Amino acid sequence: MSLRPSLKAAGSSSSTNGHTPKLPSISKISSSQSAAVLSRLPTESMDPDEIFTKHTISEIKQIQQRLSADADAKQEELRVMVGERYRDLLQSSTSIISISQSSKRVIEVLNEVKTTILSEEEPSPPKRTHLKTHSEDTHLSTLQVLAAHLKLLLDVPEHLWRLLERKNYYTAAWLFLLSRVVHRALIREDEQDAENWSTYGVDVLEQFPLVQRQWDAVSQFRSQIVHRSTMSLREHSTSAVDVCATLLTLHLLDSRPLGETLTVLLDQRWKSLQVALNSDKPISLQANGHPTNASPIDRVKTGHEVKDLVLRTLDTVSRTTNVVRDVFRDKDSKPSMIRAALEHIQYDDAANESLPAELQLSTQFILTGLPSSTQFQMLPQSLRSYKPYVDPSSSSSSFSEDILHKRLEEWFQKAIQKFKSSLDRWLADVQSVKSLWSIRSSVRSWIDSSTALEDRESEQLKTVFDEVCQKRILVVWKLMLSDAEVSFRDQLTSAVSSFRSDSTQSKSSPMESLFRAPALPVSSPAGIGSLDASFQKYRSSLCRQLLNHTSLLDGVLKILENCAKTLRQDLSQVLISNDSNTLSLIEELKGAYRPAADQLCTDIIQDLKTVAADITEKTETDIDALVFAGHIIKELTTSSNFLSDIHCQEYAAKSFQQNASTLYDSILDRWRKFTVSNILSRHKIAQSVYRQSDLESPSTHMLRSLLSLAQNVQGLGLPRSQSERSDLVQHTILLFISELIDNTHFPDDVQALRDLAFLRAIAERCASGVLVPLDEKAMQIRKKIDSEQLPSENDLKEMSLEHLSRSQLLLASLLLPSARVVTNSSPGDKFSVLLPFGTPSLEQEYRTAFDVAKPSSRFGLLLVG
Repeated sequence: MSLRPSLKAAGSSSSTNGHTPKLPSISKISSSQSAAVLSRLPTESMDPDEIFTKHTISEIKQIQQRLSADADAKQEELRVMVGERYRDLLQSSTSIISISQSSKRVIEVLNEVKTTILSEEEPSPPKRTHLKTHSEDTHLSTLQVLAAHLKLLLDVPEHLWRLLERKNYYTAAWLFLLSRVVHRALIREDEQDAENWSTYGVDVLEQFPLVQRQWDAVSQFRSQIVHRSTMSLREHSTSAVDVCATLLTLHLLDSRPLGETLTVLLDQRWKSLQVALNSDKPISLQANGHPTNASPIDRVKTGHEVKDLVLRTLDTVSRTTNVVRDVFRDKDSKPSMIRAALEHIQYDDAANESLPAELQLSTQFILTGLPSSTQFQMLPQSLRSYKPYVDPSSSSSSFSEDILHKRLEEWFQKAIQKFKSSLDRWLADVQSVKSLWSIRSSVRSWIDSSTALEDRESEQLKTVFDEVCQKRILVVWKLMLSDAEVSFRDQLTSAVSSFRSDSTQSKSSPMESLFRAPALPVSSPAGIGSLDASFQKYRSSLCRQLLNHTSLLDGVLKILENCAKTLRQDLSQVLISNDSNTLSLIEELKGAYRPAADQLCTDIIQDLKTVAADITEKTETDIDALVFAGHIIKELTTSSNFLSDIHCQEYAAKSFQQNASTLYDSILDRWRKFTVSNILSRHKIAQSVYRQSDLESPSTHMLRSLLSLAQNVQGLGLPRSQSERSDLVQHTILLFISELIDNTHFPDDVQALRDLAFLRAIAERCASGVLVPLDEKAMQIRKKIDSEQLPSENDLKEMSLEHLSRSQLLLASLLLPSARVVTNSSPGDKFSVLLPFGTPSLEQEYRTAFDVAKPSSRFGLLLVG
């Protein structure tokens, strides 16, 4: 705050009052009293010139300090009083001053107006009459009509919004055209017009500027009505009457010919159809590009979703074709619905029973339905009977049936092609043939029950859907076969590779698996369902044991068997039908599917050949893996339902069996050669190291070799067929004896004759083809031995039969049941069943079949079990 202006203001105020206070002489006051005197000086009456004249410099500084302190105190007091908004207070005070000045000017103007009015002369009093003149009645009627025009124009926006919300576009278009006529009636300026408003002393545009502004607001509804009515054509559930009303809206409001309105309808329905066709569910794919294996619940859900998409699309197509025919096509020599509506507008046929009531509009009907209908009775008759201008005979109001049929057919064919491509994408989600066939049945039932489609269109839709469905079913089947082949090959390779571990050998042995009891079913707190599942698992384990299926073998076979079982269920689902079209589809499916099934059989044989060829006969583990591959081949051609369920062609099944049999025989030959070679190598070593004392029995190493051969045959797993079992045993013993005679040196002693006699006793019942070489070998040995030491052939035969009866349980797998000859036993002997080759004689001294070490005298009392 400036000090000098305040002082000047103080000086001026004092001089204005006419009193100038006299300051005491400061020079006469002592220095001790100067401070007290200065503090009592009035600050508002100080003159700067007088202060500098009468006071010293030090006193002036004291006055300055006191004034500064007073100013700060006043500022602080002002802040406390008005708060922090000091500037706002100053601005408010300034505004108050400005308002005061403006008020004074207003008062002055009002006074001037009052003075001017008072200076005018008073008008003469009007002559009152109790009777209204004709001109006054006409003027009043004109104002009432004008008010009705204005009322309608003012109410139109609200009514149009209400009609748009109700989707009553035809009525909205009619009301809009009526409001346009009302606006033109208000603004007409033709002086020759007898009904011109100016003749009644009314200038509408000048006196009622609201008319033009209101029309500017109403005119915007034209584009709104056209746009919304066009968008409403996309709703496929709209009835034919509503569609006809919408097309009439476009014809009247947008000046579109009927042919163009048909194009608009088909275009909008095509857009809505595209939205339905583009509706899709993402397909989750594996890394190899195949769809993931969804759960049964997901598959059912996907099937329902696809069925809903298909039926919704078909509903859109059928409703569109039906609506187009109902609106544009003539029926029974009667005009179409849209032409009947146009004729009703033109000729106002009140008794048109064929035309729905929603299309029989009139201006009087619309005005009556408005809330202020009584006020609109003042409108002139020309407005109350207004009708939009239409000319049913013009080219824009009609088109031929050929054009209608052509455009509808083009749209239908385009929709079918788009539907076909979308259907391929939708059905790619469905991984079950049962779901596909269920969808097909539902679609065909829907098409048969639909009355909106013509017979030709229904058949075409069925044909398109059958083609896509057939294509998808074949893809599912081929993909299933391909996955089964790949899984089988991988599982087979993994199982064969796992034979390098010792734990797998026991799992692959059919005999060990046969006598291993499965886990008993145990009830759990989960409930009855879990117990049933446990029993089913136990039952399947027992069935697997009865079929000599090990867990490893069953794991490989189940891949092909489950695939074939699923295909059999699919085929049984598909093959049940009596419809001629379905039967032809079934034949096409079978014809297209069987080459893939034939190829699967060929691929399986090739995979088995490849695995068998990669196995080398170096170790027993390799032979176990080879035998495992042989078991798979044998099960596929005997006990497995794979061939019967896969429904391949007859020549393919025969080829599969022949190739499998050939491959199995080659595997058995490799197994025989390895087994016999391995046994004979050990036999030679034992023969060269150990010499048996003279016993009336076969040699120990001979019995060991035969026992090893029997164990290998038993470990191989004897076939269930008697002929196959006989063939296996005969070929094995034949190879063993042949290799033994050709590659083994028999010593020239009686023990060699006993061995040959024992081999002959076995060969007589199993492999008669080696009897001659055995006899020749025995004859050669007899010639080299002294005749006194030679036992007779009958003695050797009896001895061989006796030892055969004693070792028949050990060598049971080498002795065929058909060759069993019971000796030394009565027909009613109870042991004849268990010992079919006779009961050993009890009179003979017991001699062990193998040489064992004699117990030491030190452990004489020790029981050796």
